[in-house]
Amino acid sequence: MTKIDFYFDPGCPWCWNTSRWLKEVQKSEAIDITWKPFSLYIKNADAMPKKHLGVMTATYEMLRVIVSAQKKYGNGITDSLYTEFGTLVHHKKDFSSKAIKEAIGRVCPDDVEYLEAARSDETLDQPIKDSMQSAFNIVGEDVGVPIIIFHNKDKKIGYFGPVISVVPIGDEALSLWQGLKNLAQYEHFFELKRTRNEAAIAPKLSRGDNTPNVCSV
Repeated sequence: MTKIDFYFDPGCPWCWNTSRWLKEVQKSEAIDITWKPFSLYIKNADAMPKKHLGVMTATYEMLRVIVSAQKKYGNGITDSLYTEFGTLVHHKKDFSSKAIKEAIGRVCPDDVEYLEAARSDETLDQPIKDSMQSAFNIVGEDVGVPIIIFHNKDKKIGYFGPVISVVPIGDEALSLWQGLKNLAQYEHFFELKRTRNEAAIAPKLSRGDNTPNVCSV
């Protein structure tokens, strides 16, 4: 079993693709993923282009909902909520208040009002900031998402990335995973990069991608 932390903002298309790639790898590999909130709005609001503010403000509120749900149900609920919210943003292109509330209802039908109220609860910002700081402590602050942290024995090693425009499937997904996993064994490796020349392409949804588990204590 490989244990990792995955830091995400529901509004980032690159992060969404990386998360769907990890879900693909999980079909064949034993990976224990702890999903951790990271707000690009908190990190970059002052410098963020206006065209991105709408979606990043909405996903900032989605992260509050996720933190609130984690407090009641534990981290296991995060996967389902992120899947629902990511589907809204990257596939349905609808992150309206109505859509967010309906997405919450598909995951936690008995707690819709409670969790929907979390969108405006500023006390939930600190857990998000604490989560972000836990990533910065390992990979530094000149990063966004996705971030993957590997639990290597008694030490955590992580990276910003991988940044992928198209989600690989099958053997291709496993090959990419094995390469990243191998790099994570060497603590003195820091960076690989090339110029990005294409946009992120949201993967096709499979039958099970939009049917998250109902909340249970």
